[in-house]
Amino acid sequence: MARDLAEYERELERLVEVGEVLYEKFGGLNREKKDQIEADAWQQRAVRMAGIDLLVNGRVGSTALDFILSLPKPDRAVVIEYFKPGVKVDPFKMIGL
Repeated sequence: MARDLAEYERELERLVEVGEVLYEKFGGLNREKKDQIEADAWQQRAVRMAGIDLLVNGRVGSTALDFILSLPKPDRAVVIEYFKPGVKVDPFKMIGL
């Protein structure tokens, strides 16, 4: 049990070190910043889903479309920018390749 506790203590110390480095690099995480990071992540996920559908099926599937439509309007607008008329759709770029 003593060895396990010592291991947990080492892991916790390392976690605190990593947290301090991240805090120094990115600063504190207020509610607004957290919400923006989360919105960006959902937008990126929707774009990747659509990109995968385009690569595999040649069109955006119903699941990806339903997911895109479930996003809040401002986030949805960011995703839809990839599909506006006149925009050359690059599914490889959409999935991060």
